[in-house]
Amino acid sequence: MAFLRNWWNGSGWIRRHNKKQKGEQETMEITKNREGGKLTIALDGRLDTITSQQLEKELRTSIDGVTDLVFDLEKLSYITSAGLRVLSVAQKVMNRQGHLAIIHSQPDVMEVFDVTGLTDVMEIS
Repeated sequence: MAFLRNWWNGSGWIRRHNKKQKGEQETMEITKNREGGKLTIALDGRLDTITSQQLEKELRTSIDGVTDLVFDLEKLSYITSAGLRVLSVAQKVMNRQGHLAIIHSQPDVMEVFDVTGLTDVMEIS
């Protein structure tokens, strides 16, 4: 599967044509760990149009009573605007009921957060 990746480098749009690497996942694994009011969600794979629906469903069934939501993106290799939307909606919910943090972002994923400006409105490391 090939895809185009676009981003603004400060002086113009850069377009990179990428191909899925051999052995790269086309799905995403979600691991949840709840300790009291803290919920940690680790994502492994690609957060795209298809898998963002899976994450959204998991959040709807898990977020009640959570005061501290942590997304661990150590194994997340790719994110699309659909994934960014799910994280943004989660941020809005947590603004009302607690705190959200995104940890262990990989460089390619962190670049998307930087370009979209989400690093200015979310706690991302």
